[in-house]
Amino acid sequence: MSSLERTAKHTVIYMLGLMANRGVAFLLVPLYTRTFEPSVFATWDLATTTIIFLVPLFELGMASALVRYYHFHDYAEDRRKAITTAFTFVLGSSIIFFGLAFAFAPWLATAIFGDAELTHLVKLVAVTVALTAITNQFLSLLRAQEKSIAFSTLNLVRGSMGPVAILFFILVFDFGLQGVLWGDIVGIIGMGVVGLWLTRRDIGLGISYRQLKSMLAFGLPLIPWTLTISIITLSDRYFLRVWSTMDELAVYSLGAKIGMIMTLFTRAFQTAWPASAYSIAKEDDAKEQLARGGRYVFAAASLLGATLALAVPELVAVFGGSDFYSPAIYIVPWVVFSYALYQLTLVLLIGITITRKNYYIMILAIGAVMAKLLLSFALIPRYGAYGAALSTFGSFGLLVTCGYIVAQRVYFVPYSLKPIALFTCLVVVFSVVAFSVANEASLQDATVRLVLLVGLLAALPAIGLIEMSVVRQVGKSLGLGVTRWRRK
Repeated sequence: MSSLERTAKHTVIYMLGLMANRGVAFLLVPLYTRTFEPSVFATWDLATTTIIFLVPLFELGMASALVRYYHFHDYAEDRRKAITTAFTFVLGSSIIFFGLAFAFAPWLATAIFGDAELTHLVKLVAVTVALTAITNQFLSLLRAQEKSIAFSTLNLVRGSMGPVAILFFILVFDFGLQGVLWGDIVGIIGMGVVGLWLTRRDIGLGISYRQLKSMLAFGLPLIPWTLTISIITLSDRYFLRVWSTMDELAVYSLGAKIGMIMTLFTRAFQTAWPASAYSIAKEDDAKEQLARGGRYVFAAASLLGATLALAVPELVAVFGGSDFYSPAIYIVPWVVFSYALYQLTLVLLIGITITRKNYYIMILAIGAVMAKLLLSFALIPRYGAYGAALSTFGSFGLLVTCGYIVAQRVYFVPYSLKPIALFTCLVVVFSVVAFSVANEASLQDATVRLVLLVGLLAALPAIGLIEMSVVRQVGKSLGLGVTRWRRK
């Protein structure tokens, strides 16, 4: 099995695990939109946004450093030291930051939610972040070892325990928003217990200061990058809370949540890609493999993004549940294609991490954050939720452009730009047509959008983005899968 085939296999397995984890939790969104007032739904989104923001600060880059240095070392003892160093350091940093969050809870409640009386939510957020940072070390170790099935098992544990606990706390005890956060904590604890058992032979306490110095030198420059992605995709919630109303924030939150379906693919690829890319980098035809992989990833991300964008009217109707949330149909496509651009950025920047010149990533991150802030100040006060979506897309567009230029100078990869440009034009044209003449959740409009989607699918081999041999191989694999399923 080639490195690219192995990457594809692990990506699919990781995506199934993530679907079992966050995908199941995402299915609870219709419950929240129908149970909570829009302002409460917006408050929940602010809480989850804050969790995503804070996890990288609690980890301090150790999750990425563990994956890199596991493959950097050839001896088991050195790998063991890297594992225990990362786990011990994150455990200590999480305890410290957890204490600070509790100490400054009233101030944080005002800054995040605009209400000092919501300190209890801040404390639940702090608990969630600390537990997430710690359990992420188990996931990172399994990623480094390319144990995708074990990785997905952990996500399945969280994806089953968390939603069940949430339903129990909301429907039985009527805990409301607190019940959602408590339920998520239950799922994380369950994942942590199973993760500790799965990694019991490798995980442990102890710090090698030589290893820690090297790992921090690798991981800390990646924090601005991680925060950059969070700022670009999430900061507009805080801007909307200040510059608009909680009702408009609720509409944007639903549109962003639907758009985040795309992250099931981007996170799965992000999980599988680094370990495989570092292995590919050691092979003679590494750059050719990376170029081919980049072409395939672009095709998959573009097609999935187009699929979600063309299904927006139905998705908003299902997850929103009322006309109040209908304006979200103009939010989702921008969010979806923003994550598609992010996916491409991950592919482009792998060359920088291969050469370990991560300071370039930090520079790109700072530039992207400045662009996001400028676009937010220019667009959100005037256009509200729609402006927030445009600022996200514009920031990622600038990031992928600058990222390509810098990455090619550091580690040149011969990407095929012509078919990529042609397919991009097709996606834009087909999306404009769909939203111009078929933007209702009706059978007639859905049929038009389905025809457009089939046209995009047929264009993939026609313009040379994917070889027909790959299409036949995928079809054969799917056919074998269906045959086996029928036999069972």
